[in-house]
Amino acid sequence: MEDNYKLLDSEQDWFIFDYYNDNTIDITNLKLEIIKKQYNKDKLDILNSSIDSIIKNNIKNYKKFKISELFMVNKKPIVEYKNLNNIVPVISAKKINDGISKYENAQKNTFTGNKIVLITGGNGGAGLAFYQENDFSITSATIVLTPKYNIKLNKYIGIYIQYKLSNYKKKYSRGFGWSIERINNDIISLPITENNEIDYKYIENLF
Repeated sequence: MEDNYKLLDSEQDWFIFDYYNDNTIDITNLKLEIIKKQYNKDKLDILNSSIDSIIKNNIKNYKKFKISELFMVNKKPIVEYKNLNNIVPVISAKKINDGISKYENAQKNTFTGNKIVLITGGNGGAGLAFYQENDFSITSATIVLTPKYNIKLNKYIGIYIQYKLSNYKKKYSRGFGWSIERINNDIISLPITENNEIDYKYIENLF
């Protein structure tokens, strides 16, 4: 004879068990599985906490800068790339994997690292920014931000600025691209010191 038993956990998920004759349900293992599931969910929620949520919990003065105040906007490197034997990532209009679509031999138009790539158009990636620590090349629908001489950029500051600039994903799309004119006039808010300068130390301490 067949009986069907259902046990309801705190998340309103039904667990269905079929058993026959003298088979029994192992309630202990079932409870452990429920606890494990909840633990993994809580852990995922913690890992998904963004830089934005960290910033909101810290009182800090911010200043609005035009992107053009901090960076030069380039489609090609200012100086031709010399190490043509290098294999470098190619950044394209992708919204995943830091924009990397493939790897290929470096060319004269390859950029040296420590720069930020903006996705200006394409299918789904427009408005995103990716910090590139190492040398790279770009394809269409991308543009490079080269820090000006008075701007400090490293891995941590680059990732922070990448995150802030990627908020423009809400504004730009394939049909409304991130043109050079718009880039130059768009704004980024950065934390500042009491001397009204970018607080690089504060940014680095977030990581």
